[in-house]
Amino acid sequence: MAGVRNVLDKIDDLPSMPAAAARLVSQAMDDAVGSEELERLARTDEAISTAILRRANSATYGRPGRIFSLEESIRRLGRRLIVRIALEHQVGALLAAGGSAYGLRRGDLWRGALAGGLAAEAIAQELGDPAVPSDLAFLGGLLRDIGKLAIDASGFDASGMPQDEACFLEHERATVGADHAELGGALAGKWLLPERLANAIRFHHAPPPPDDPRHDPLFDVVHAADVVVLWIGLATGDDGLRYRLAPHVAESLLPSRRGAESLIAVTWSRLAEIEAELGTAA
Repeated sequence: MAGVRNVLDKIDDLPSMPAAAARLVSQAMDDAVGSEELERLARTDEAISTAILRRANSATYGRPGRIFSLEESIRRLGRRLIVRIALEHQVGALLAAGGSAYGLRRGDLWRGALAGGLAAEAIAQELGDPAVPSDLAFLGGLLRDIGKLAIDASGFDASGMPQDEACFLEHERATVGADHAELGGALAGKWLLPERLANAIRFHHAPPPPDDPRHDPLFDVVHAADVVVLWIGLATGDDGLRYRLAPHVAESLLPSRRGAESLIAVTWSRLAEIEAELGTAA
């Protein structure tokens, strides 16, 4: 990890999560922090507070004839959904212009991130493992490629990648000193995100197998979601389809073509719904 941190330290203009969002995410993950304090933090960012109110008073979460205040909305939605809302809006702003080093157009990286979150959420729901809450899986899928922001800032140019089956991650390591998965995990730490979430980002291309003491089913879910997004054709960029599904993940989470096709359909449907809600539909 020391080497990865050294790479981050050398990158100018390293992306950072807005302070208000970082504090809200950190505090919302702490059960000892009350809803009054979360309300105070949410009010420091108009976009986040507006999004929380809109979600709590929507047809899904609201109640006919009743308008919920910000503090009531926070209690009604719950801490994990508050974290999700904050990251959807604040990280979305960072990712919207990201991916230039990979030949991605504006908005491509964010759309791929959102699809990854939704795919991971759907996989976790189908898995039904209490060790992998669907909301945590969503965050892992959403944030898995934040390391590409650091690669962008490093001046890396993916167009120099040989057009063969060579590992794209190896090319990143040789050029920058670390690959985007490693940098993403370290960046998550700088953003004060939980360690398990940071590790899900770090291992999203190479989840440790079940016989490895580092194995975590959350990592498998995020890895599977990443590959599903590539199958869909979102945010492929110059690295294209060079990432492969780990055998143990294929066996445990995506054993059949029919299941994969169903997951793709669910992801597309949910992506359209969220983009309409956020006002970013293509």
